[in-house]
Amino acid sequence: MSEHLPLASLKPVPGLPVDLHLHTHDPATDLVSRKLHESGEWEPFESRLWLACLGEGDVVLDVGANLGYYTLLGALADVADLRLFAFEPESANHALLCANLERNDAFRGVE
Repeated sequence: MSEHLPLASLKPVPGLPVDLHLHTHDPATDLVSRKLHESGEWEPFESRLWLACLGEGDVVLDVGANLGYYTLLGALADVADLRLFAFEPESANHALLCANLERNDAFRGVE
């Protein structure tokens, strides 16, 4: 399924040791997807703040995870023993969340 989804390659996120590539909804019909494709970033200030706040052994809930952006930031950050719980009830977003975790090999600590 994911091979047919639009893919956005994002600008480097300060504090993240790898680049992100996100499967998205159709950028012509979805605001978040359009922003990711056009600018190559999502909430740069909040992204830096999110990464700066993560600490060793933290347990994080991403409720309404959407396509998994913040879950991915946490899973790919260099933070020991971090546990992430991502919840996304909407089926299309949940599918993108799973596809993005797989695409970025970002399962470390994600439940």
